[in-house]
Formats: sequence, C-alpha cells, structure tokens
Amino acid sequence: MFYKKMTGTPEYKKEKKVTPVKLTIQFFLIILNVFWMTNTYRLIQIDIAMQGLQWEPWTPLGLEAPTNFYEGFNPPGLKKQYRQAARLYHPDKVSADIEPAEAKKKWEEIQRANDCLSDRTKFDNWLQYGNPEGSVMSRSMDIALPSFLKDEANQLYVLVAFFASIVLVPIVILLKLKDTNDASELVFANGI
Repeated sequence: MFYKKMTGTPEYKKEKKVTPVKLTIQFFLIILNVFWMTNTYRLIQIDIAMQGLQWEPWTPLGLEAPTNFYEGFNPPGLKKQYRQAARLYHPDKVSADIEPAEAKKKWEEIQRANDCLSDRTKFDNWLQYGNPEGSVMSRSMDIALPSFLKDEANQLYVLVAFFASIVLVPIVILLKLKDTNDASELVFANGI
C-alpha cells in the first residue's frame, strides 16, 4: 500500500489525496514501529540470556548448595561465612596481596550473594528468574506513573482514557482531514 502510494500514477495520487506530508508521516510511523519491535525483541533476548546464566548464591560465600533449593533460604552458617569473607575482601580491610579491583569485584559478589540468601524477595526472584534483582524485562520497563493509574479500582477508567487518546482522537483527526480539500479549512476561526 505504501509502495503503491509512492509509485502510483498521478491520477491515483490525486484520487487518494496522496501528499508528501502524509507519506512522510506514514514512513516515520513505519520506522518507529520497526524500531520499537527490534528493541522489544532485543530485551526479550537479553531476559532469556540472563535467565540462562546459572549463578548460585552459595558459591561466593563458600557454602554448600542444598539439594532442594527451596530449603536454601537463610542457610545455617550464612552469617559466619559472610563475616569471614568480609574480613578478606572488604575494600577497607583488604590485604596487600589481593588487587583492590579484584577485591572490590569479589566483595560485590559476596554482598549480592548475602542479600539473596537473607532477603526473601530476592531469594524468590533468584528462584524464578535466576537473578536476585528479578527479570531484566520487568526492570527495563519501569515507568514513573502516579499511583492512582496503577490502582485496580481505576483500571477501567485508565483503559477508556488510553483508548480515547490512542484510537478515537486519531480517528476524529483523520475524518476531519478526509473531509477537507484545502489546508486552510483546517484553521479554526481564532486562527489556530
């Protein structure tokens, strides 16, 4: 359809009111849609790759992994192993024989493992996604919305508002454009 509009005969263009502005807008929307789809696909692939990584929170602390992972939350000896690792790798207490950059990286891994094993939410995220922070997809799609938009009681109103703004308003604009033959007819009495 887009190709036909670009290469169509002058009679077709005149009959369908094909203008360079309309073609530019359609081309821009196609490019925007392709951009959105490729980024969504890329995020899904990153999420799948992150879930495939087999990170175990017991390894950095030197603890033995339980046979049943659901029983592995807050294992015995966690605090003791954490304190031992803190004495070795804490950035303020690292010995001279360990590189500071390596100690910092190891300390961050120990912190992450301790947080995962001692915080129930992070442990459940690790069980579900393989990552204590949760799914990459859910973290990348955070939008700062007012709380009343997220409230379940307002879901119908929010849905109607989105429908009106995304579907009805463009339809009204297209109908207005379709009925006009001249761009000067689009200007209101006050000049806007």
